[in-house]
Formats: sequence, structure tokens, C-alpha cells
Amino acid sequence: APRPTDAAPATTALVAAGPESRSSNASATEPTSDTPRRSRSRRGARTQEAEVAAGHARLYVSVGKREGLVEEDVTKLLAELTASGTTGTIDTTAGEAGALPEISLRDTHCYVVVTDAVADALIAASEGKKVGERELKIERARR
Repeated sequence: APRPTDAAPATTALVAAGPESRSSNASATEPTSDTPRRSRSRRGARTQEAEVAAGHARLYVSVGKREGLVEEDVTKLLAELTASGTTGTIDTTAGEAGALPEISLRDTHCYVVVTDAVADALIAASEGKKVGERELKIERARR
């Protein structure tokens, strides 16, 4: 059986062969393999999503596809939440452009873009509500 003192020199040798042993020509920013890096275009899409028009807000909604929701269900849910409020409502039958919220449905949550008045009404109306077994949480998106 190896003695504990035998393992120490091997560990020290592995540590010594760390970053200092790299070729002096290698740069820390160069890829370590010949595999090309993925494009960063996805990050750009997130940045563009976060931009909203003046007078509007982007909201995070804590329910999504895993609750079996589709965009129409989210629109109905938001309309029900604002129906009893006096400030800002969502009319699901309105024909004018922009009357319905923009919805970006994800597996675990969704983002909606609504007017500021509707945003405040939705945040207030969502407190204590549930969708199925999941607690409904609506808040202004962080990005």
C-alpha cells in the first residue's frame, strides 16, 4: 500500500506542470484547440429583446410551457388579471395594433411587453395567485 508521503511528490509534480509550463508563445486569449468558437449572435438577440419602446415595460412571468401554456393562454391570463383593475387593461378582442402584449414564451417562464400602466396593474394583481400548482410571480424584467 502506498504511504501518504509517497503521494505528496506526485501531487507537487502535477501542480508544477500547470499554467507556467505552457509555451511562452501561447497567449491566454488564444483558443486551446482547433475547434472554432460559437458565434455570439445569441447574446445579441437577448440584448435586442430587452429593448422596449418608451411607455412600455418588459415583465418576467414565472409560468411557461411546462405548465402547458401557449401564447394565447398567457394573453388570457394577463387579461383576467387586469380585468378587475381600474388602471390599465388588456383587451384580447381589440383590433388595434399593440393592444395585445408581446410574448416570449420559454419552458419555465415567459416575458411580456406591455404598457407601463398595464405592467403596474399586472404586478399588483398577480400577488397570491397560482397557475396550476405553481405560484404566479410577475415582476419587471431585470434585463
